[in-house]
Amino acid sequence: FKLHYRATFLILLVGSLLVSSRQFIGDHI
Repeated sequence: FKLHYRATFLILLVGSLLVSSRQFIGDHI
């Protein structure tokens, strides 16, 4: 369960980073 929880947290973190980076790049352009 711990591993699954960790994987989910990592996926959410990466997802948020991708979204924020995409918005930043979009604003930059």
